Amino acid sequence: MAVIFFFPIARTSPTRFTPQQQCPTKFSSPLPPLTAIGVTPVVCDYATDLKKGLDECGAKKLFFITDFFLAAGNNTDREFEQGKQQVDAAKAAGVEHTVFMSVDTCEEFPPECKHILAKPRVEAYLKESGLQYSIVGAACFFENLDDAANWNPLTKGSLKFLMMEKLKWCSTYDLGRSASVMFKNPTEWNGKKMGVVSFHGSLDEVADALEKITGFPVKRGLAMPLFARKLFLKDLDYMCNFFRDSGLKSTPEDLAKHIPDALGPEAWF
Repeated sequence: MAVIFFFPIARTSPTRFTPQQQCPTKFSSPLPPLTAIGVTPVVCDYATDLKKGLDECGAKKLFFITDFFLAAGNNTDREFEQGKQQVDAAKAAGVEHTVFMSVDTCEEFPPECKHILAKPRVEAYLKESGLQYSIVGAACFFENLDDAANWNPLTKGSLKFLMMEKLKWCSTYDLGRSASVMFKNPTEWNGKKMGVVSFHGSLDEVADALEKITGFPVKRGLAMPLFARKLFLKDLDYMCNFFRDSGLKSTPEDLAKHIPDALGPEAWF
C-alpha cells in the first residue's frame, strides 16, 4: 500500500518523544525509521509541486495535515490554503483515498482559538472535493508533555502542562494507526471522521502513571501561572477553558472499537 504523508514544513524532531531521563532502565522506541519499513521520502513544495511529488512516488493514498503555527505563520487563511492546495493536488493526481488530520469537535471551538479555525474549513473543502476521504480528529497530544521547543521539556521528577483539570488525550502514534484503519477499509470509512481520544484524565492522573512506571516521585503542576496563560497565550487559554468546560465529544470507548490497545499515559511513557 503506497501512502504519501505530507507535512507542510520540514521537521527534525523524532517521531515519538521518549522520557529517557525518567526511566530506571534504558528506553528505546520500538518504532523503526520510516525508511526501514519501505517508505520513500518525497520532498516537495505543497504550493507548487505536490502533484509532481505524488506522480513521482506513485502513491495513490495521501495523509496530510496543516500547520498554523510554523508553516502558516499564525495565519488562519494561510493554513486553510495549505489544506486547499493539498486537496486540489490529490484530486489532480488521481489519489484514491485521502486522510486529513484535523481536530475532534473542531467546529465547536471558540473563535479565539485561532489555531483551530482553519480545520473545519479544510474539512468542508475536502468533503466538497469529490475525493474519497476520511478524517482523523486529534485530542490533546501526550507529546505536549515533552515539548522542549515550547519551554516544557520532560525532566526527571516533574510533569507540567497548561492545565491541571481533566481533559481528553491522544498520542501521535495512535493518530497514525487511526489513519491506517481508514486506508485499509476505505469504503467503510469514506466520508467519515474518527475522534482519536485514548485517555480522559487530569494531569495528576497522568503524573501518577509516570510515577508507577518509573518508580520516581513526580511533582506535577502548571507550566505557567493561569494569569500568565491568559495574558500571553490567549489562544491556548481559550482552548484550555474549552477542554475544561464543554470539551471534545469523542471518548476512549469510541476509539477502542477500532484500536483496542490505544495508548493511555502508562503505555505512552
